[in-house]
Amino acid sequence: MEHLFSHRRRQLLVILLLAFGLRIYRLGGQSLWWDEIMTVARASMTVPELLENLFESRTHLPIYFFLIQAWGHIGRSEFIIRYFSVLCAVLTIPVIYRTGRLIAGYKVGLLAAFLLAVSPLHIWYAQEARMYTFLALTALTANWFLLRLFKRDDWRDWVGYSLAMLLTLGSHYLGVLILIAHYVFFTFHYRQNKKRFRKWFISASVAGAAFTAWFLAVYFTYTFSQAAIGWIKPAHWYEPIVTLLAFSLGRTIDPERPFFYLAFFATLLPLPATLYFIRRTQTPLSYDRLAARLLWAWLAVPLILITLISLDWSIPDQRFIYMDRYIISLLPAFILLVAWGVVILARRPWAKQWLLPVFMGLILLPTAVSLGNLYFDPTYGREAWKTAVSQIASDKQTGDILLLTRGQILPLAYYEDEQLPRVILPSSSESAEIGDENALSQALASELAARNLEAQRVWIIRSFDNANPHGFPQTRNQAVLSAPLNPYETWLMEDYLQIGQWYFPGIRLNLYDLQRNE
Repeated sequence: MEHLFSHRRRQLLVILLLAFGLRIYRLGGQSLWWDEIMTVARASMTVPELLENLFESRTHLPIYFFLIQAWGHIGRSEFIIRYFSVLCAVLTIPVIYRTGRLIAGYKVGLLAAFLLAVSPLHIWYAQEARMYTFLALTALTANWFLLRLFKRDDWRDWVGYSLAMLLTLGSHYLGVLILIAHYVFFTFHYRQNKKRFRKWFISASVAGAAFTAWFLAVYFTYTFSQAAIGWIKPAHWYEPIVTLLAFSLGRTIDPERPFFYLAFFATLLPLPATLYFIRRTQTPLSYDRLAARLLWAWLAVPLILITLISLDWSIPDQRFIYMDRYIISLLPAFILLVAWGVVILARRPWAKQWLLPVFMGLILLPTAVSLGNLYFDPTYGREAWKTAVSQIASDKQTGDILLLTRGQILPLAYYEDEQLPRVILPSSSESAEIGDENALSQALASELAARNLEAQRVWIIRSFDNANPHGFPQTRNQAVLSAPLNPYETWLMEDYLQIGQWYFPGIRLNLYDLQRNE
């Protein structure tokens, strides 16, 4: 028996090392994108400054940023600032192993740990300086404590559940979907678990009180009507299906290629096997049925809610929130259900010899392609601010100036060593008030004169956000190459000679000669 436990520990250790290696590999290879650079900026703020910034932005909660402030004392390079996400991601592996082992045995735990270790979506966010792997870790931990409480009623597990939910709710607004899923679960099982429901309600209230206080403070101070999420598009009814595709293979695929659906169907097929534990009823419910119902509530309830909220109901001032990264807390539930379903089917006499090898083959080949895209294909990468700034640095000359919008100040401040003279362009509303191209030329000339600048060439950067709810970059990449010129590009193109143009992931960079007219 001791040898068996030692063998299982070695298997888990190999999976942990694999997970760490996949997440640390080329960690600093990609440029930080805007949101990550905002993380760096918040890491350098004082606590009062951070709280004020989060209140004004109305899009984030403070716990992750408190942690990243402490982490930022180590360093703020791409590698170091992202390493915190790597640690959170690797810590999730033993937690999902223990969760799978708790509900259905070590085989489910081991398979779930392996599937999460090679998950392209989880690896992507492990290499991003944002709160998403921390959110997945805390949500999984909260559910692990809850699953333990189905087997024993221990006050330490209730405390652990409250703390894990507090961290989940304090890290992202949509962490509340996990709490709602638990409420739905207990509502359907109230008669069988009245005493446990009351204890859950107390524990959930303790965690929810801080979230509610923060939410109400922001709401009554600023309201959420002007929160910076207007770029998110309405959802379609089929978004949850595509979310499961992204959960299976990540965002570094082309969803129009049938090849990737091999892995997608391989992950979907085992799911009905776990429904066996939901449809059958008995009193009292067995542990495996309670566990299956909790996992399905954890996955399905948030998906349904976020879809309903984000459908275009033609409501005045409606805001949409459907983005896969906001609900990465559901990824462990999906992986646990897949692993559990595979183990159930593999126990059948007709499937013992072939099902697991076939499943692993169908999963691993498309996963390897997705990971190859993640590591080596820049078209799937984040906004390449570092590359764009390096291009400017290598080609700049005396007399160059840089035109930029206010939203571009932050990434340029992070990456630019020797700043070019710069002119801040007016916002879209301000440019509409300025009007025609002559007015733009006059405004630029006035700005240059006021700063005593003699410009000979002008650089202008245009960035394109990846607004796809599942992170697939194809639409963004096409926009970089072919999006219509904005008013500033049109004005420069028509009045001056373009002498350089470069395309990078998410960025278009142009250079114009102000001494030569078109």
